[in-house]
Amino acid sequence: MNEHLPELGRRLRALREGRGETAAQIARLLDLDEAGYRQVEAGTADLPVGSLLRLARHCGLGAGELLGDGSPHLRRFSVVRHGTGVPVERRAAYRYATLAPQFAGKQMEPFLVTVEPASAAAAAPCAHDGHEFDYVLEGTLEVTLDGHVVILQPGDALYFDATQRHAMHALNNAPARFLAVVTVP
Repeated sequence: MNEHLPELGRRLRALREGRGETAAQIARLLDLDEAGYRQVEAGTADLPVGSLLRLARHCGLGAGELLGDGSPHLRRFSVVRHGTGVPVERRAAYRYATLAPQFAGKQMEPFLVTVEPASAAAAAPCAHDGHEFDYVLEGTLEVTLDGHVVILQPGDALYFDATQRHAMHALNNAPARFLAVVTVP
């Protein structure tokens, strides 16, 4: 289990309660059943990135604020220097670094993602609102997209409707790094 899930769950519950909303209301917003959402708040289940982005927008927050990375305040431009993206703990099989943590009111969320090889968790399919653009920087990335398998090499790009179930994992026994840009629903 991802050791950051309990902290995320506590943060989501406090935010919901502070806004005077019920777990059922948030579950409906995220297209989950209430029991599933309560597992998220209990720290025993995770949410896809797209659901977190939808919840952040609903609450008038940036994804970084929701995930505990501080309050975004930049509105004209944001620079993140090489190697300084803010880590975002999501799934054990993926390492995310957000590349615009301090920009307020984002229409999209850019991430640098590393997928480790031979990880069963990395291949678990997910879906979320919006669109996603992935550009491979290193390694070979296998993407299963609604039953279709696409192999991406460095320099290859994939743009898709992220409501389709998709899964990614690294091939050739080496990590794959890619730029992922997810639209904010």
